[in-house]
Amino acid sequence: MATQISIDVIFNAINKTGNVFGSVNKGLNGLTSNLWKVNQTADLLGRTSDALNQIGAPGKEYDFGLAELSAITGIAGSDLNDLGKMARKVGKESGLGATGALEAYKLLASQIEVDSIGMKGLNELQAKTITLAQASPQLGLAGAANALAGTINQFGLQASDAGRIMNVLAAGSKYGAAEIPDLAQSFKVVGASAAAAGLNVEQTAGAIEILSKNNLKGSEAGTALRNVLLKMQRKLGFAFRVTKLPTALGT
Repeated sequence: MATQISIDVIFNAINKTGNVFGSVNKGLNGLTSNLWKVNQTADLLGRTSDALNQIGAPGKEYDFGLAELSAITGIAGSDLNDLGKMARKVGKESGLGATGALEAYKLLASQIEVDSIGMKGLNELQAKTITLAQASPQLGLAGAANALAGTINQFGLQASDAGRIMNVLAAGSKYGAAEIPDLAQSFKVVGASAAAAGLNVEQTAGAIEILSKNNLKGSEAGTALRNVLLKMQRKLGFAFRVTKLPTALGT
């Protein structure tokens, strides 16, 4: 009985996904531009002078960060110089400083094959990572990088999907009970299983948010959803390699 109740919850969540996330891109297209203004708020003002000092005269920390980024990615020469310039620009606009922007690059490069996404993809991911970190201070820079890079890897997405992932996380926290850090933790646990079942990012977020309203959040929600998907295969005979869940549900 408990398994059936859980499955019903998941079915309900997936079937309602269209209503919850159908207007995500329309409703949150302004998220990026609005969040770039966060650096003007009080919590970032204290870092502004340090950021400007780093931008005007990069110190040893910045130089070390750039060298470390080169070692991680293999990027050198003019490409590395371009990344350094971009880090200074983004650092100034975001209030994180050049070293903070470089840290975002390093976090992403340690999880994503830079050769596969190119400089353009890396720059896009870095910008979205900083924006997501600003949207959710509790998540932080490392958490934002892990959330974006991890979800891209789990669902086989492209760097250009970073904005979509960011918007889904923001929309989920807006319409459901789980906040952005909760959703990010849930995705970390269930992402691979959800992708294997044929669920997309929006459907997975919808299911997690339904579970969050039943007081299951973070890794608990991710584990519950993953267990349900496994039980559907083992006990109900679902073969996700043959028929993906959305197809079986007619969604």
